Amino acid sequence: MSVLLVDAGNTRVKGAVYTDGTITPVFQIETPLLDAGRVRAALDETPAYDVQVIASVVRGSASLFASSAEDHVKTVIVDATASLGITVGVPKPDTVGIDRLLMSGEAFSNCGGAVITVGVGTAITVDVVTSAGVYVGGSISPGLRLASWALSEGTSLLPEVDIDEALPDVPRSTMESIRMGIVEGAAGSVDRLVSSLAGGAGLDTYKVVLTGGDAGLLSERLATEHEVLDDLLFQGLAHTYERLSQSV
Repeated sequence: MSVLLVDAGNTRVKGAVYTDGTITPVFQIETPLLDAGRVRAALDETPAYDVQVIASVVRGSASLFASSAEDHVKTVIVDATASLGITVGVPKPDTVGIDRLLMSGEAFSNCGGAVITVGVGTAITVDVVTSAGVYVGGSISPGLRLASWALSEGTSLLPEVDIDEALPDVPRSTMESIRMGIVEGAAGSVDRLVSSLAGGAGLDTYKVVLTGGDAGLLSERLATEHEVLDDLLFQGLAHTYERLSQSV
C-alpha cells in the first residue's frame, strides 16, 4: 500500500509517498500560496496512494487536503493523541506543535534512549525526551531565515541576507555582520539550550539530533556533539501511521 505523507509547515507544505519502507518526495508548495487549486494540482501529479497522513502546524491546511482527496482515499490527521512512540508528558499536549512531537518520537526510536532533538526550520526547536521515552518539553526560537527577515522588516536600513553564503572569519560588511550574527548566534544559542535543558530534565547521558531544512548550516557551527538525521518528520509520520494500522 502507498501512503501520502503531508508535512504542512510554516514555510512550505511538503508531500512524500511512502511505499515498502521508502520515502519519495513528490511535491512542495510555498505555504503563503497554499490554496485548494494548488493542493488539487499537487495531488493530481502524485502517484496513486490509498491513505494520506497529515501533520500540520498551519491552520486550515489539513482540511484542504482532506477535501481535495479522491473518494477512496482515507485521511489521517496526526495529533498529540496518536501513537508517536513517546509519551507526551506536558500539561497541554495539544498545544505542542505536532512537528516537534513527531521529530522527538522518531529521534527517540533511532537513538534508543534520552535524546534532545533540534529542528532547524522556520523556527529552531530544541526538545527533550527522557530515557523512559517521555517528552518533557523544550524551547522555540526564530529560525535563521526568519531572523534575517525580521531584522530587515524591523529596521530602516538593514537588508535581508542570504543565509547560505559562507561566513568570513571576521565580518567586514553589514551583510556579513548580519549573517555572522544570525548563524553563529543561533549555534551558540542551541549549544546553551541543549546544556540547559538537559540539566533541567536531569539527563546524565543523552544524544543530540539535528534535523530540518537548515540543519546543515547550523551543524558545522555547533560545539555540541550531534548527529544530523534527514527526513525525520516524514519518517515519524510513516512510523506513526504504521503503529496506528497495527493497532486497528
